[in-house]
Amino acid sequence: MLYPGQQSTMKQIRILTMLVGIAAIASCEAQTDPTVVSAVETKTGGVRLPLVTVSNGRTFRLENAEFNFVGPQTQIVRSSSYVNELEVQLPIGNYQVELRPGWQLLEVLSGGVERAVTAIVSGPNPLPLTITTAGTSDALFQLQLVGTSSTGVGRIRFGVDTGACVPTSCAALGAVCGTTSDGCGSTLSCGNCVSPATCNASNQCSCTPKTCASVGAQCGTVSDGCGGTLNCGNCVSPATCNASNQCSCTPKTCATLGAQCGTVSDGCGGTLNCGNCVSPATCNTSNQCATTCAPKTCATLGAQCGTVLDGCGGTLSCGNCTSPATCNASNQCATTCAPKTCATLGAQCGTVSDGCGGTLSCGNCTSPATCNASNQCTTSLTATLKVNGQDWSTGFCRDVIVANGANSATKSWYVVISMKGSTLASAWNTVSSTVALGSRFDSTSSNAIIAAKTGTQAFGFCANKPATGAFVEPVVVSVTPTF
Repeated sequence: MLYPGQQSTMKQIRILTMLVGIAAIASCEAQTDPTVVSAVETKTGGVRLPLVTVSNGRTFRLENAEFNFVGPQTQIVRSSSYVNELEVQLPIGNYQVELRPGWQLLEVLSGGVERAVTAIVSGPNPLPLTITTAGTSDALFQLQLVGTSSTGVGRIRFGVDTGACVPTSCAALGAVCGTTSDGCGSTLSCGNCVSPATCNASNQCSCTPKTCASVGAQCGTVSDGCGGTLNCGNCVSPATCNASNQCSCTPKTCATLGAQCGTVSDGCGGTLNCGNCVSPATCNTSNQCATTCAPKTCATLGAQCGTVLDGCGGTLSCGNCTSPATCNASNQCATTCAPKTCATLGAQCGTVSDGCGGTLSCGNCTSPATCNASNQCTTSLTATLKVNGQDWSTGFCRDVIVANGANSATKSWYVVISMKGSTLASAWNTVSSTVALGSRFDSTSSNAIIAAKTGTQAFGFCANKPATGAFVEPVVVSVTPTF
């Protein structure tokens, strides 16, 4: 903006450079472009940019100024309202500095009142600038008030303080590991990272988790190398996940599958060729070599009994033998029988079976005795069982009266009694023994003689009743005298 009577003026902006360490010198009002291209630094300068100057007795202030430094490091520095000075830290070296459009020149009047004046940069822009350790270089901006014919020259002086360098620290740099420059030509060691973290190019500890692909894992759970785990999935059946996190399958063999012939699956998606059968056998659906076979019969095998093979993998049942024959190892009915005798059978007369399919002739009775159906010689001698009152739940006793109805006296006698399941326990006035038909009771010397016609003798016995089943009264099988 122009005001009447405005005269040309010269504005001077002074920029001072002070040599410092890495630690930046910053103003709370300064705004720094976040996009900065940095070169490798050995020394840096703290650059101070005054925004107020006096020209021809008049005071001016540059507002909303934006300086663009291009050199070893590119950086833009901006001012805001009511700021009298800017600060920026730059590495030493050669730069081009530009006063970018958008600035406003204000004249400071008495009492601190400011008014805007219109001005332009009439000289070179950008200007070269050198920051060194040995001296100061100047950059001169020429500003002209619009509407005047004269030109004012603003001299921007850049100076460098060549004092001693102050080393920085790992903490000041934010470095937690590795080595880095201290800003004064030496190196800082900022320690090591705790495994599995490693020190990156920014001197920060970091860990990049591995992937299933990078560790070569196809399945299962593995470490990601940073304290976590990776789930690498499951295998497609029939494969399974082994200890190396690889999907694998162990193929079966013909032997483990029990296959004798033909083609079968190996259990892992492949096939096995288990060969051919020897003729006339052929391979069946169970991968077994089998021959078409006509089963034999018991007759063609000559088997009379038992179970035999039919010659085609089956069996034949050839029946049972008729007792007393039994089936031997040759599947033949054979008798291995010890024939009984008349004595072992207790037979006194007549014909009886020997127990092995034959017969025994046990003789004839002496008259007047005759052979009864039990193969015993009997006469008119009789024996009668008499209940004598001795009977209890598990046993009983009986008296036996032997009577002689013959015309002759006996010399001796014996009685055979069937116990009907009871067991003889004791006897008196007799000699007892066991025969095939039951218990035999023989006379003793004191009762062997029984007088003819009406004579009698007596003996007795006690027995145990059957443990199971109903009790049946014993019966006389035969009475046999000797005359």
